[in-house]
Amino acid sequence: MASWNSFSFILRGLGIVLLVAATAAAQEPAQPSVIDQQQQAAQQTEQQAEQQKAQAAREKQALKLLDQTVAEAQALRLPENHIRVQFVAADTLWTHDEARARSLLTEAQGALAAMIGGLTSNDQQQLNTAAQVRREMLTVVAGRDPALALDILRATRLPQVAQQPNNLFRRIDPDANLEFSLLALVAANDPKQALQKAEEMLSKGEYSGALANLLSQLQAKDKEAAAKLTDDVLKSLHAENLTTNQNARSLAFMLLRSGPQTSAPVDQKVSATVNNQVNAQANNQPSGQVLGEAAYRDLLDTLISAALSVTPQSATPNPRGGGRGGFGPRGGGFGGQDMNGMMLLAGLSSLLPQIDKYLPARSALVRQKLSTAGINMEQQANFRDQMSTLTQQGSVDSLISAAAQVPPGMQNRLYQQAAMKAVDEGNTARARQIANEHLSADARDQVLQAIERQQIIRAAQQGKMDEARQLLGRLQSDDARVDALMQLVTLLLQSGDKKPAQQLLDEARGIVSRHAENYQQLEAQLRVAQAYADIEPARSFEVLEPGISQINELLGAAALLNGFEGNFFKEGELPLRGDSSLGGIIAEYAQALATLARVDFDDAQTTADKFQRLEPRIVAKLAIARSVLGGTAADANITPNTFNRRGLGFRRVN
Repeated sequence: MASWNSFSFILRGLGIVLLVAATAAAQEPAQPSVIDQQQQAAQQTEQQAEQQKAQAAREKQALKLLDQTVAEAQALRLPENHIRVQFVAADTLWTHDEARARSLLTEAQGALAAMIGGLTSNDQQQLNTAAQVRREMLTVVAGRDPALALDILRATRLPQVAQQPNNLFRRIDPDANLEFSLLALVAANDPKQALQKAEEMLSKGEYSGALANLLSQLQAKDKEAAAKLTDDVLKSLHAENLTTNQNARSLAFMLLRSGPQTSAPVDQKVSATVNNQVNAQANNQPSGQVLGEAAYRDLLDTLISAALSVTPQSATPNPRGGGRGGFGPRGGGFGGQDMNGMMLLAGLSSLLPQIDKYLPARSALVRQKLSTAGINMEQQANFRDQMSTLTQQGSVDSLISAAAQVPPGMQNRLYQQAAMKAVDEGNTARARQIANEHLSADARDQVLQAIERQQIIRAAQQGKMDEARQLLGRLQSDDARVDALMQLVTLLLQSGDKKPAQQLLDEARGIVSRHAENYQQLEAQLRVAQAYADIEPARSFEVLEPGISQINELLGAAALLNGFEGNFFKEGELPLRGDSSLGGIIAEYAQALATLARVDFDDAQTTADKFQRLEPRIVAKLAIARSVLGGTAADANITPNTFNRRGLGFRRVN
């Protein structure tokens, strides 16, 4: 009997164990079997193959479209339009048919050389046009083949404008700046050639801030070449008159502002150099520290000596601390011929922290010289730093307090920032109070509209869609309603709620479908069309078509008014480059079609054909082809201030 009891106890215990194990197994997610994993991998492989097949089909269509567009562009009359189509098409083709791309660039180079050869000395407008298209072409080619860009630059020299003998501010040679920038790119693959060409330019007395980027690139690729060029640059600068040679002076300041090299480990230095080079290309700034500390002190001492040798004509005290904004001479100060000296001193004032650190024995003399010249840049810099910190980190109360103490011209900005900060914090009552008590009518309206939008968004985020819709109905303008609706659509799409997002989009579409009365309303149509691309692409095209029809009307009106109300056309043709509002909206519509082409290439191409004039059709079709085939070289930023980042567009011809 005892044995039976023991056996029964064991069975009960085993049952409990099995029950617990079964419960635990039921709670744990089932692990996929080997067969399931194989099936999933096969499905992923099949999906990837289908995606690659679809991409290959789109690329085939895009290549065909690109060929058609280049052929259509033969009907263009303006040489600058031909050249732009050729180098943009070449850039787009580069990774698919490099031989054809190079052939197009050869044609573009020939057309550019002919255009430059036909320039007359008294046609400044045409000279500017040639310089602009040349710069754009070099920017694009440099992203693909820097050495080829360098060859094109040297084969298409522009006629030099004679330097006026009494011109105080000698203009920096744009070709020298471009050439040094290109050499920095060439150095990545051929540092010896870059060194040789740079030394040739230095021997001719050519300087550019881009030399700092070249030195940085050489330090990453060939330290011996970098040391040689650094030595050559410093010797050349020491031999120059930094007061009168603006180009040499600008290079000296650029080398000094970033400070000397630090003693970081070699691998960190190389990594930092590469990152700095990329950032410098994007912002047209020197790419980090390029001088060792000894060389840095030496160049800084040379610059200080040049500045201390500058002599003001007179220096009578001025209680306001110099000229306008603390910059400029007290009393008589510098005459016209001494303006270069004044620029040298003003630049040196920005290096006071470096002088204090690396040449402290000369700080007192420099400050005395600046005071004598009536230059007080430190006070301005401190004020700017304080204002920057305040606007970025200040509270509502600190912004209001500061607004009461600054000059009247700055008060409205600070009060508006205080009001907007209150809106962001959800304190709408405080924001309204600030707006009503301190802001101008326009600024007050902006704050009140921001309050209304914030209330709508907050209601939607809390799931109170009925309240959000009621608040939408209170908005005073259709434009404000569209803005608020699009913000709600964005929120819903981010959370994956496509159905309510489409309902709001349909509502916004009903508002923007009217005949636009300004560019803002055309842009609203674009926003709605772009939002549909994530939900129902077919509707995107439906929204875009009325806008294209209206652009056709605007272009027809511009053609009729050409010569009476502005000159938008040149020899009956729209230049394919510019920053006018009309050109901007065309470029935006073209980019919208380019985005949609990745989803529905045929409809994008068909919609682009609805532009009646050849010029906007070419812009749209090039954008579509580039969206599929690529064309990232246009992002090479050698000359960011002169290259139109929106791509091809139209400008108003003066």
